Amino acid sequence: MAKVLISFLGTGRPRIEKGKDKPNREGYNKADYKIHNKEYKDIKFIADAIVQHHHIDKVIMAGTMKSIWEVFYEIFSEKEKKFDEDFYWELWKVCNESTHQSFVNRDLIGKIEDKINLNTKIVLLEYGINDEEFTRNFEKLIHVIEDEDFIQDGDELYLDITHAFRSIPIYIMMVLLYLRDVSSKKVEIKDILYGMYEMKWELPNKISPIVSLKPTLEVLEWIKGADNFKEFGKGFKLAQLLKAKGNATSKHIEDFSNITSINYLHEVEQKANDLKNIDFENLPGPAKLIVPPVINNFTKRFQNTRSKAKFQLELANWHYDNKNYSSAYIVLAESIVTHICELEGKDWTDRDDRRDAKNLIRNGNQYSSIKLIEMKVSNIRNNIAHNKMATLNTFENDIKELVKYIGQLRNIYISPSS
Repeated sequence: MAKVLISFLGTGRPRIEKGKDKPNREGYNKADYKIHNKEYKDIKFIADAIVQHHHIDKVIMAGTMKSIWEVFYEIFSEKEKKFDEDFYWELWKVCNESTHQSFVNRDLIGKIEDKINLNTKIVLLEYGINDEEFTRNFEKLIHVIEDEDFIQDGDELYLDITHAFRSIPIYIMMVLLYLRDVSSKKVEIKDILYGMYEMKWELPNKISPIVSLKPTLEVLEWIKGADNFKEFGKGFKLAQLLKAKGNATSKHIEDFSNITSINYLHEVEQKANDLKNIDFENLPGPAKLIVPPVINNFTKRFQNTRSKAKFQLELANWHYDNKNYSSAYIVLAESIVTHICELEGKDWTDRDDRRDAKNLIRNGNQYSSIKLIEMKVSNIRNNIAHNKMATLNTFENDIKELVKYIGQLRNIYISPSS
């Protein structure tokens, strides 16, 4: 297991007194920094303090051709008594004269990797001034993470977003989402760090704090859980996050997700009602902002469903909206039978009563308006449930027809003559 720092390098600041034999930039201001109550004196480059504090084994350093690569080289080569002044000035000349259109001498920057003992991988980025450059930059960062052996399973990642363009946090966000949701690498994101240099002027000891932005990871997890519930009707991620916080609401959301997944209609309504009773004020942290909208949007769908059949119809529509088409057809078929049970004064939960209701639809003329719909819906439902190989329609057509059947049944259910 290695500790890996991903950091970014900017262009530093201009030197006020310029001379022919001196660079017109000198990197970043020196400052005293503090991480977790430990101070680091006369630090010019925040990555230096992070490497010391967390005992970093490897560094991925990203920057443009104009970044202060000579300063990065100077700091880490002097620590190892390997400073090559000629190489330093060669770096300065190339980087200082570079522009966003510079595509030469990239091999020179890469030589830094071999000239310092710190295990470093350099990523040369473009300025990101258009979509193509933005995409290429993302590809370069992902290539280092995924396609090479620099990062291994079990590694711990630290991300530093202090320097370089202000667009850098966007790249960091993309990398975080990639590592969390896509990458096959099993790594742990230990921290996201930002050095607040200017804050020292407000502090009596003039020490700039290096703060953790790791709570953003937790917010991303809550957003992902809310999105899973909103888009697919799956509350398992939300339940997992709530359970980790010791919040009892997790049980309600987990039970609802399990019940809707297995489609036990006689319990779904009760579990849906349980969601209405969630005490949002007792939700932890960002959940107070993220969870209520998705739960309320769901429960509001059923506020006017005063019959079991109408509840099941709306549940089928919810499954359709969440692209759970098989569940939508199964619930829709049952909703039709429940509707007839309610009209006939039968027990919708009784197997014999439901069989009688189905016979009334198929063998009589009393419910002719619903007969053809029930036949089509049941045929598709049986194809799904019993994996029949033959079907009258393509799956595309059956999905398209589903919303039409839902609309037709909604009109029938509200009709007094139905």
